Amino acid sequence: TFEFLDKRYVYVVGDDRVAHQRLIAVRHEQDDIFLIAGGAIGLHEKIVLEGVKQVSEGLKLNEFELKKPEEVLKNQKLAAE
Repeated sequence: TFEFLDKRYVYVVGDDRVAHQRLIAVRHEQDDIFLIAGGAIGLHEKIVLEGVKQVSEGLKLNEFELKKPEEVLKNQKLAAE
């Protein structure tokens, strides 16, 4: 996620490989995990997790790696560790 003017955003990548900024509302966050309360993110949309500072609205991403949610979550910092 990233913040701009006290609002939180993510970048999603469409089938056209173009990054689009989306406003989200975070209900709760813990370390690198966010519980989204609302926003314009679809269930199956791809979210940029790394390198967010190098991404901008409308940028075509030529190279990126897709990971399944289960794979991403198993590598996150969790309080129970």
